Amino acid sequence: MVANSPPDLSLTEWVVLGLLAEGPAHGFALARQLRPDTPVGRVWAVPRPLVYRALTRLEHAGLVRPLGEEASPDGPPRSVYRLERRGRSALYRWLDTPVDHLRQVRTELLTKLVLGERLGRDPTRLVEAQESIFTPLIDALDDPVEAGADVVARWRSEIARATARFLHGLRAGVCSTAVGVMVAVALLAAACGTSKETSTPPAPTVQPSKLQGDITVLAAASLTGAFTDIGKAFEADNSGTKVTFSFDASSTLATQANSGAPADVFASADEANLQKVINAGNASEAAVFARNRLAILAGKGNPKGIRGLKDLARSGVSFVLCAAPVPCGKYGAQVLQKAGVTAQPKSFEANVKGVVAKVQTGEVDAGIVYVTDVKAGGDKVEGVDIPEADNVIASYPLAVLKQSGRPNVAQAFKGYVLSSIGQQILASYGFLPAT
Repeated sequence: MVANSPPDLSLTEWVVLGLLAEGPAHGFALARQLRPDTPVGRVWAVPRPLVYRALTRLEHAGLVRPLGEEASPDGPPRSVYRLERRGRSALYRWLDTPVDHLRQVRTELLTKLVLGERLGRDPTRLVEAQESIFTPLIDALDDPVEAGADVVARWRSEIARATARFLHGLRAGVCSTAVGVMVAVALLAAACGTSKETSTPPAPTVQPSKLQGDITVLAAASLTGAFTDIGKAFEADNSGTKVTFSFDASSTLATQANSGAPADVFASADEANLQKVINAGNASEAAVFARNRLAILAGKGNPKGIRGLKDLARSGVSFVLCAAPVPCGKYGAQVLQKAGVTAQPKSFEANVKGVVAKVQTGEVDAGIVYVTDVKAGGDKVEGVDIPEADNVIASYPLAVLKQSGRPNVAQAFKGYVLSSIGQQILASYGFLPAT
Protein backbone atom coordinates (compact mmCIF):
# COMPACT_ATOMS: atom_id res chain seq x y z
CA MET A 1 0.00 0.00 0.00
CA VAL A 2 1.32 3.43 -0.93
CA ALA A 3 2.11 5.73 1.98
CA ASN A 4 -0.86 7.94 3.00
CA SER A 5 -3.17 6.04 0.64
CA PRO A 6 -6.53 4.83 2.01
CA PRO A 7 -6.66 1.28 3.42
CA ASP A 8 -7.93 -1.51 1.17
CA LEU A 9 -11.63 -1.68 2.05
CA SER A 10 -14.68 -2.74 0.08
CA LEU A 11 -17.09 -0.08 -1.16
CA THR A 12 -19.65 -1.28 1.38
CA GLU A 13 -17.14 -0.77 4.20
CA TRP A 14 -16.36 2.77 2.99
CA VAL A 15 -20.08 3.56 2.85
CA VAL A 16 -20.55 2.36 6.44
CA LEU A 17 -17.60 4.54 7.52
CA GLY A 18 -19.18 7.49 5.72
CA LEU A 19 -22.49 7.08 7.51
CA LEU A 20 -20.79 6.68 10.88
CA ALA A 21 -18.97 9.95 10.21
CA GLU A 22 -22.39 11.58 10.69
CA GLY A 23 -22.67 10.12 14.18
CA PRO A 24 -22.78 6.84 16.15
CA ALA A 25 -25.29 4.23 14.97
CA HIS A 26 -26.09 0.53 15.20
CA GLY A 27 -26.15 -1.85 12.27
CA PHE A 28 -29.93 -1.92 11.96
CA ALA A 29 -30.08 1.87 11.60
CA LEU A 30 -27.24 1.87 9.07
CA ALA A 31 -28.99 -0.83 7.02
CA ARG A 32 -32.14 1.33 6.91
CA GLN A 33 -30.09 4.15 5.36
CA LEU A 34 -28.78 1.77 2.69
CA ARG A 35 -32.08 0.51 1.32
CA PRO A 36 -32.49 0.98 -2.46
CA ASP A 37 -35.02 3.81 -1.98
CA THR A 38 -32.73 6.00 0.17
CA PRO A 39 -30.36 8.78 -1.03
CA VAL A 40 -27.25 6.65 -0.49
CA GLY A 41 -28.96 3.39 -1.39
CA ARG A 42 -29.90 4.73 -4.82
CA VAL A 43 -26.20 4.68 -5.61
CA TRP A 44 -25.03 1.74 -3.46
CA ALA A 45 -27.67 -0.39 -1.70
CA VAL A 46 -26.46 -2.87 0.92
CA PRO A 47 -28.42 -5.74 2.53
CA ARG A 48 -28.39 -5.90 6.31
CA PRO A 49 -26.06 -8.95 6.71
CA LEU A 50 -23.35 -7.16 4.75
CA VAL A 51 -23.68 -4.08 6.98
CA TYR A 52 -23.02 -6.21 10.07
CA ARG A 53 -20.12 -7.94 8.34
CA ALA A 54 -18.64 -4.55 7.40
CA LEU A 55 -18.88 -3.35 11.01
CA THR A 56 -17.04 -6.46 12.22
CA ARG A 57 -14.25 -5.97 9.70
CA LEU A 58 -13.97 -2.24 10.43
CA GLU A 59 -13.77 -2.90 14.18
CA HIS A 60 -11.05 -5.50 13.57
CA ALA A 61 -9.14 -2.91 11.51
CA GLY A 62 -9.37 -0.37 14.34
CA LEU A 63 -11.42 2.12 12.28
CA VAL A 64 -14.59 1.94 14.41
CA ARG A 65 -15.35 0.81 17.95
CA PRO A 66 -18.49 -0.17 19.85
CA LEU A 67 -19.84 2.40 22.31
CA GLY A 68 -22.40 0.22 24.04
CA GLU A 69 -25.77 -1.37 23.43
CA GLU A 70 -29.21 0.00 22.67
CA ALA A 71 -32.38 -1.89 23.56
CA SER A 72 -34.32 -3.37 20.66
CA PRO A 73 -38.14 -3.53 20.75
CA ASP A 74 -38.26 -6.93 19.03
CA GLY A 75 -34.95 -8.70 19.60
CA PRO A 76 -31.57 -8.71 21.33
CA PRO A 77 -29.80 -5.43 22.17
CA ARG A 78 -28.11 -3.63 19.28
CA SER A 79 -24.43 -2.66 19.40
CA VAL A 80 -23.83 1.04 18.69
CA TYR A 81 -20.62 1.95 16.87
CA ARG A 82 -18.66 5.19 16.56
CA LEU A 83 -16.01 6.24 14.08
CA GLU A 84 -12.47 6.35 15.43
CA ARG A 85 -10.11 9.23 14.58
CA ARG A 86 -8.09 6.83 12.42
CA GLY A 87 -11.25 5.82 10.58
CA ARG A 88 -12.25 9.42 9.92
CA SER A 89 -8.77 10.23 8.57
CA ALA A 90 -8.87 7.21 6.26
CA LEU A 91 -12.37 8.12 5.08
CA TYR A 92 -11.40 11.69 4.16
CA ARG A 93 -8.38 10.46 2.21
CA TRP A 94 -10.60 8.03 0.33
CA LEU A 95 -13.20 10.71 -0.43
CA ASP A 96 -10.50 12.78 -2.16
CA THR A 97 -9.03 9.87 -4.14
CA PRO A 98 -10.18 9.61 -7.80
CA VAL A 99 -11.18 6.29 -9.34
CA ASP A 100 -9.06 4.65 -12.02
CA HIS A 101 -11.66 3.35 -14.48
CA LEU A 102 -14.77 4.67 -16.19
CA ARG A 103 -16.68 1.61 -15.02
CA GLN A 104 -16.30 2.88 -11.42
CA VAL A 105 -18.16 6.14 -12.10
CA ARG A 106 -21.63 4.70 -11.48
CA THR A 107 -20.56 3.09 -8.19
CA GLU A 108 -17.49 4.36 -6.36
CA LEU A 109 -17.24 7.91 -7.73
CA LEU A 110 -20.93 8.70 -7.25
CA THR A 111 -20.79 7.19 -3.76
CA LYS A 112 -17.87 9.48 -2.85
CA LEU A 113 -19.77 12.51 -4.11
CA VAL A 114 -22.95 11.61 -2.20
CA LEU A 115 -21.10 10.93 1.06
CA GLY A 116 -18.92 14.01 0.60
CA GLU A 117 -21.93 16.29 0.29
CA ARG A 118 -23.62 14.74 3.32
CA LEU A 119 -20.45 15.54 5.28
CA GLY A 120 -20.24 19.08 3.89
CA ARG A 121 -17.05 18.50 1.89
CA ASP A 122 -16.17 20.56 -1.18
CA PRO A 123 -16.02 18.18 -4.20
CA THR A 124 -13.64 20.42 -6.21
CA ARG A 125 -10.46 18.55 -5.29
CA LEU A 126 -11.94 15.17 -6.20
CA VAL A 127 -13.53 16.40 -9.43
CA GLU A 128 -10.34 18.06 -10.67
CA ALA A 129 -8.27 14.98 -9.88
CA GLN A 130 -10.87 12.82 -11.62
CA GLU A 131 -10.84 14.97 -14.74
CA SER A 132 -7.04 14.75 -14.94
CA ILE A 133 -7.32 10.95 -15.04
CA PHE A 134 -10.32 10.63 -17.35
CA THR A 135 -9.56 13.34 -19.94
CA PRO A 136 -6.78 11.34 -21.69
CA LEU A 137 -8.94 8.21 -21.62
CA ILE A 138 -11.90 10.03 -23.09
CA ASP A 139 -9.82 11.76 -25.77
CA ALA A 140 -8.37 8.40 -26.83
CA LEU A 141 -11.77 6.88 -27.59
CA ASP A 142 -12.88 6.70 -31.21
CA ASP A 143 -15.79 8.79 -32.45
CA PRO A 144 -18.96 6.71 -31.85
CA VAL A 145 -20.46 7.70 -35.20
CA GLU A 146 -17.46 6.37 -37.06
CA ALA A 147 -18.59 3.91 -39.73
CA GLY A 148 -18.46 0.32 -38.60
CA ALA A 149 -18.21 1.05 -34.87
CA ASP A 150 -19.77 -1.83 -32.94
CA VAL A 151 -22.30 -1.41 -30.16
CA VAL A 152 -19.71 -1.86 -27.39
CA ALA A 153 -17.48 0.87 -28.84
CA ARG A 154 -20.45 3.23 -29.14
CA TRP A 155 -21.54 2.43 -25.58
CA ARG A 156 -18.05 3.12 -24.16
CA SER A 157 -17.86 6.39 -26.07
CA GLU A 158 -21.27 7.56 -24.86
CA ILE A 159 -20.46 6.65 -21.25
CA ALA A 160 -17.15 8.52 -21.50
CA ARG A 161 -18.74 11.66 -22.87
CA ALA A 162 -21.57 11.57 -20.34
CA THR A 163 -18.95 11.32 -17.61
CA ALA A 164 -17.02 14.29 -19.01
CA ARG A 165 -20.18 16.44 -19.10
CA PHE A 166 -21.09 15.40 -15.58
CA LEU A 167 -17.66 16.28 -14.14
CA HIS A 168 -17.51 19.57 -16.02
CA GLY A 169 -20.93 20.55 -14.67
CA LEU A 170 -19.87 19.87 -11.10
CA ARG A 171 -16.61 21.78 -11.44
CA ALA A 172 -18.32 24.72 -13.12
CA GLY A 173 -20.95 24.84 -10.40
CA VAL A 174 -23.83 24.35 -12.84
CA CYS A 175 -25.62 22.12 -10.36
CA SER A 176 -25.25 20.93 -6.79
CA THR A 177 -23.51 17.65 -6.11
CA ALA A 178 -26.78 15.97 -5.10
CA VAL A 179 -28.59 17.02 -8.27
CA GLY A 180 -25.53 16.17 -10.34
CA VAL A 181 -25.34 12.70 -8.87
CA MET A 182 -28.99 11.95 -9.54
CA VAL A 183 -28.67 13.22 -13.10
CA ALA A 184 -25.54 11.13 -13.57
CA VAL A 185 -27.28 7.99 -12.34
CA ALA A 186 -29.97 8.42 -14.97
CA LEU A 187 -27.57 9.60 -17.66
CA LEU A 188 -25.05 6.81 -17.22
CA ALA A 189 -27.78 4.19 -17.03
CA ALA A 190 -29.30 5.37 -20.31
CA ALA A 191 -26.24 6.58 -22.19
CA CYS A 192 -26.95 4.37 -25.19
CA GLY A 193 -30.53 5.41 -25.80
CA THR A 194 -33.92 6.26 -24.38
CA SER A 195 -35.47 2.80 -24.38
CA LYS A 196 -36.90 1.75 -21.03
CA GLU A 197 -35.94 -1.86 -21.70
CA THR A 198 -32.67 -3.33 -20.50
CA SER A 199 -30.52 -5.86 -22.29
CA THR A 200 -30.00 -7.91 -19.12
CA PRO A 201 -32.94 -8.89 -16.88
CA PRO A 202 -32.55 -8.01 -13.20
CA ALA A 203 -31.70 -10.75 -10.73
CA PRO A 204 -34.75 -12.34 -9.11
CA THR A 205 -35.94 -10.53 -6.02
CA VAL A 206 -36.98 -12.19 -2.79
CA GLN A 207 -40.65 -11.86 -1.94
CA PRO A 208 -41.99 -11.91 1.61
CA SER A 209 -43.26 -15.35 2.61
CA LYS A 210 -44.74 -17.39 5.43
CA LEU A 211 -42.23 -20.21 5.18
CA GLN A 212 -41.93 -22.51 8.17
CA GLY A 213 -39.42 -25.22 8.97
CA ASP A 214 -35.76 -26.12 9.31
CA ILE A 215 -33.48 -27.22 6.48
CA THR A 216 -29.95 -28.61 6.24
CA VAL A 217 -27.66 -27.45 3.47
CA LEU A 218 -24.66 -29.48 2.32
CA ALA A 219 -22.17 -26.92 1.00
CA ALA A 220 -18.59 -26.92 -0.28
CA ALA A 221 -16.02 -25.84 2.32
CA SER A 222 -15.07 -22.78 0.23
CA LEU A 223 -18.62 -21.45 0.71
CA THR A 224 -18.38 -21.33 4.52
CA GLY A 225 -18.28 -17.56 5.01
CA ALA A 226 -20.64 -16.56 2.20
CA PHE A 227 -23.28 -19.22 2.89
CA THR A 228 -23.22 -18.52 6.63
CA ASP A 229 -24.14 -14.90 5.85
CA ILE A 230 -26.73 -15.94 3.27
CA GLY A 231 -28.28 -18.29 5.83
CA LYS A 232 -28.57 -15.48 8.38
CA ALA A 233 -30.15 -13.19 5.80
CA PHE A 234 -32.59 -15.90 4.71
CA GLU A 235 -33.65 -16.54 8.31
CA ALA A 236 -34.08 -12.79 8.92
CA ASP A 237 -36.38 -12.52 5.89
CA ASN A 238 -38.23 -15.76 6.76
CA SER A 239 -38.60 -15.72 10.54
CA GLY A 240 -40.18 -19.20 10.69
CA THR A 241 -37.12 -20.92 9.23
CA LYS A 242 -33.73 -22.12 10.40
CA VAL A 243 -30.81 -23.09 8.14
CA THR A 244 -28.13 -25.52 9.34
CA PHE A 245 -24.99 -26.04 7.26
CA SER A 246 -22.64 -28.95 6.79
CA PHE A 247 -19.44 -27.71 5.10
CA ASP A 248 -17.01 -30.21 3.61
CA ALA A 249 -15.41 -31.35 0.38
CA SER A 250 -17.94 -31.57 -2.45
CA SER A 251 -16.96 -35.19 -3.14
CA THR A 252 -17.69 -36.12 0.49
CA LEU A 253 -21.01 -34.27 0.44
CA ALA A 254 -22.05 -35.96 -2.83
CA THR A 255 -21.49 -39.36 -1.20
CA GLN A 256 -23.56 -38.27 1.79
CA ALA A 257 -26.39 -37.03 -0.42
CA ASN A 258 -26.46 -40.30 -2.37
CA SER A 259 -26.44 -42.25 0.90
CA GLY A 260 -29.69 -40.61 1.96
CA ALA A 261 -28.23 -38.20 4.51
CA PRO A 262 -30.96 -36.01 6.07
CA ALA A 263 -30.37 -32.88 4.03
CA ASP A 264 -32.36 -30.56 1.79
CA VAL A 265 -29.94 -28.68 -0.50
CA PHE A 266 -26.55 -29.52 -2.00
CA ALA A 267 -24.20 -26.71 -3.15
CA SER A 268 -21.06 -28.04 -4.85
CA ALA A 269 -17.77 -26.42 -5.86
CA ASP A 270 -17.97 -28.24 -9.19
CA GLU A 271 -20.63 -29.54 -11.52
CA ALA A 272 -19.26 -33.10 -11.63
CA ASN A 273 -20.06 -33.95 -8.00
CA LEU A 274 -23.59 -32.56 -8.18
CA GLN A 275 -24.08 -34.46 -11.43
CA LYS A 276 -23.32 -37.71 -9.53
CA VAL A 277 -26.26 -36.92 -7.27
CA ILE A 278 -28.51 -36.05 -10.20
CA ASN A 279 -27.53 -39.24 -12.05
CA ALA A 280 -28.46 -41.25 -8.96
CA GLY A 281 -31.93 -39.66 -9.02
CA ASN A 282 -31.40 -37.76 -5.77
CA ALA A 283 -31.55 -34.21 -7.15
CA SER A 284 -32.71 -32.31 -10.22
CA GLU A 285 -32.87 -28.81 -11.75
CA ALA A 286 -29.38 -27.71 -10.77
CA ALA A 287 -28.49 -24.03 -11.19
CA VAL A 288 -25.02 -22.47 -11.27
CA PHE A 289 -24.98 -19.62 -8.75
CA ALA A 290 -21.32 -18.51 -8.67
CA ARG A 291 -17.84 -19.03 -10.10
CA ASN A 292 -14.36 -18.92 -8.61
CA ARG A 293 -10.70 -18.86 -9.63
CA LEU A 294 -7.61 -20.37 -8.08
CA ALA A 295 -4.71 -18.59 -6.38
CA ILE A 296 -1.57 -19.49 -4.47
CA LEU A 297 -1.86 -18.99 -0.72
CA ALA A 298 1.40 -18.13 1.08
CA GLY A 299 2.13 -17.42 4.72
CA LYS A 300 2.05 -13.90 6.14
CA GLY A 301 4.79 -11.84 4.52
CA ASN A 302 5.39 -14.59 1.94
CA PRO A 303 8.79 -15.46 3.51
CA LYS A 304 9.79 -17.81 0.68
CA GLY A 305 9.19 -15.12 -1.95
CA ILE A 306 6.74 -17.20 -3.98
CA ARG A 307 5.75 -15.30 -7.12
CA GLY A 308 4.16 -18.00 -9.28
CA LEU A 309 3.42 -21.67 -9.80
CA LYS A 310 7.00 -22.45 -10.86
CA ASP A 311 8.25 -21.40 -7.43
CA LEU A 312 6.35 -24.34 -5.90
CA ALA A 313 8.92 -26.64 -7.52
CA ARG A 314 11.88 -24.82 -5.96
CA SER A 315 14.08 -26.65 -3.51
CA GLY A 316 13.14 -25.76 0.04
CA VAL A 317 9.54 -24.76 -0.79
CA SER A 318 6.78 -26.97 0.62
CA PHE A 319 3.16 -26.81 -0.45
CA VAL A 320 -0.09 -28.75 -0.17
CA LEU A 321 -3.08 -29.46 -2.39
CA CYS A 322 -6.56 -30.76 -1.79
CA ALA A 323 -6.99 -34.49 -2.42
CA ALA A 324 -7.63 -35.50 -6.02
CA PRO A 325 -11.38 -36.31 -5.65
CA VAL A 326 -11.99 -32.86 -4.14
CA PRO A 327 -12.73 -30.05 -6.64
CA CYS A 328 -9.92 -27.82 -5.34
CA GLY A 329 -7.52 -30.76 -5.73
CA LYS A 330 -8.67 -31.46 -9.27
CA TYR A 331 -8.38 -27.79 -10.18
CA GLY A 332 -4.99 -27.48 -8.48
CA ALA A 333 -3.59 -30.35 -10.53
CA GLN A 334 -4.98 -28.74 -13.68
CA VAL A 335 -3.28 -25.37 -13.12
CA LEU A 336 0.06 -27.05 -12.40
CA GLN A 337 -0.27 -29.07 -15.60
CA LYS A 338 -1.25 -26.01 -17.65
CA ALA A 339 1.77 -24.12 -16.31
CA GLY A 340 4.08 -27.05 -17.04
CA VAL A 341 5.08 -27.38 -13.39
CA THR A 342 6.05 -30.74 -11.92
CA ALA A 343 6.13 -30.60 -8.13
CA GLN A 344 5.25 -32.98 -5.31
CA PRO A 345 2.91 -31.66 -2.61
CA LYS A 346 3.85 -32.39 0.97
CA SER A 347 0.35 -33.71 1.58
CA PHE A 348 -3.16 -33.87 0.15
CA GLU A 349 -5.86 -32.33 2.35
CA ALA A 350 -9.47 -33.42 2.77
CA ASN A 351 -10.82 -30.00 1.78
CA VAL A 352 -9.69 -26.45 1.05
CA LYS A 353 -9.95 -25.44 4.71
CA GLY A 354 -7.28 -28.03 5.47
CA VAL A 355 -4.97 -26.39 2.93
CA VAL A 356 -5.57 -22.95 4.44
CA ALA A 357 -4.95 -24.22 7.97
CA LYS A 358 -1.57 -25.72 7.10
CA VAL A 359 -0.42 -22.48 5.45
CA GLN A 360 -1.68 -20.29 8.30
CA THR A 361 0.08 -22.38 10.95
CA GLY A 362 3.34 -22.34 9.00
CA GLU A 363 3.41 -26.11 8.56
CA VAL A 364 3.94 -25.51 4.82
CA ASP A 365 4.98 -22.50 2.76
CA ALA A 366 2.07 -22.44 0.33
CA GLY A 367 -1.04 -24.10 -1.03
CA ILE A 368 -3.33 -23.80 -4.02
CA VAL A 369 -6.77 -22.56 -2.99
CA TYR A 370 -9.60 -20.43 -4.30
CA VAL A 371 -9.31 -16.66 -4.62
CA THR A 372 -12.12 -16.40 -2.06
CA ASP A 373 -10.00 -18.28 0.51
CA VAL A 374 -7.18 -15.76 0.08
CA LYS A 375 -9.67 -12.92 0.65
CA ALA A 376 -11.09 -14.65 3.75
CA GLY A 377 -7.60 -15.13 5.18
CA GLY A 378 -7.16 -11.37 5.57
CA ASP A 379 -3.82 -10.16 6.96
CA LYS A 380 -2.84 -13.65 8.18
CA VAL A 381 -1.86 -14.78 4.68
CA GLU A 382 -0.59 -13.51 1.33
CA GLY A 383 -2.15 -14.26 -2.03
CA VAL A 384 -0.26 -14.79 -5.27
CA ASP A 385 -2.22 -14.52 -8.51
CA ILE A 386 -2.24 -17.33 -11.04
CA PRO A 387 -2.20 -15.96 -14.63
CA GLU A 388 -5.43 -16.35 -16.57
CA ALA A 389 -3.70 -18.58 -19.14
CA ASP A 390 -2.86 -21.11 -16.41
CA ASN A 391 -5.96 -20.65 -14.27
CA VAL A 392 -9.28 -22.48 -14.29
CA ILE A 393 -12.82 -21.31 -13.60
CA ALA A 394 -14.76 -23.30 -11.03
CA SER A 395 -18.54 -23.28 -11.48
CA TYR A 396 -20.67 -23.70 -8.33
CA PRO A 397 -24.13 -25.30 -8.81
CA LEU A 398 -26.81 -26.12 -6.25
CA ALA A 399 -30.00 -28.18 -6.26
CA VAL A 400 -32.77 -29.32 -3.93
CA LEU A 401 -32.32 -32.93 -2.80
CA LYS A 402 -34.95 -35.59 -3.36
CA GLN A 403 -34.93 -36.58 0.33
CA SER A 404 -35.74 -33.05 1.50
CA GLY A 405 -38.38 -32.99 4.20
CA ARG A 406 -39.08 -29.30 3.54
CA PRO A 407 -38.92 -28.97 -0.26
CA ASN A 408 -40.72 -25.61 -0.24
CA VAL A 409 -38.19 -24.09 2.19
CA ALA A 410 -35.30 -25.74 0.32
CA GLN A 411 -36.53 -24.31 -2.98
CA ALA A 412 -36.92 -20.89 -1.39
CA PHE A 413 -33.33 -21.04 -0.09
CA LYS A 414 -32.10 -21.98 -3.57
CA GLY A 415 -33.96 -18.97 -4.96
CA TYR A 416 -32.47 -16.76 -2.24
CA VAL A 417 -28.93 -17.74 -3.23
CA LEU A 418 -29.76 -16.79 -6.83
CA SER A 419 -31.46 -13.54 -5.79
CA SER A 420 -29.87 -10.10 -5.80
CA ILE A 421 -29.26 -10.34 -2.05
CA GLY A 422 -27.56 -13.73 -2.29
CA GLN A 423 -25.48 -12.64 -5.25
CA GLN A 424 -24.31 -9.48 -3.49
CA ILE A 425 -23.21 -11.48 -0.43
CA LEU A 426 -21.32 -13.92 -2.65
CA ALA A 427 -19.64 -11.03 -4.49
CA SER A 428 -18.54 -9.51 -1.18
CA TYR A 429 -16.55 -12.71 -0.53
CA GLY A 430 -14.87 -12.51 -3.92
CA PHE A 431 -17.02 -14.94 -5.90
CA LEU A 432 -17.61 -14.22 -9.58
CA PRO A 433 -21.18 -14.08 -10.95
CA ALA A 434 -22.58 -17.21 -12.53
CA THR A 435 -22.55 -15.72 -16.03
